[in-house]
Amino acid sequence: MDQRKKILLADDNSELVEIIKNFLFHRGYDVLTACDGKEALEIIDATAPDLMVLDLSMPRKDGFDVYAEIFTPAGCPKFPVIVMT
Repeated sequence: MDQRKKILLADDNSELVEIIKNFLFHRGYDVLTACDGKEALEIIDATAPDLMVLDLSMPRKDGFDVYAEIFTPAGCPKFPVIVMT
C-alpha cells in the first residue's frame, strides 16, 4: 500500500492555503493546514509531517517562533521546512 506524504501548510491567508492545498493534493500529498503558529505546533505534536510550508507572518505565534521550536538538539529541524512570506 502506497502511503501519501504529509505536508503541513501553515499560513493565515485562507485563499492562498486553498490554492496550495489543492495543488499539492492533486499531486499525491496529504495536506494538513494551520492558520497560525500555535495550531501548527499542535499539529506537529499530533502527527509527523514529512515537510512543512511555513509563513513567517502569522498570528498567535509567528513562523520565526515555530521554526525555532521545531529544531532538534542537533541544530536542525525535525523535517524539511519551506519558508514563505
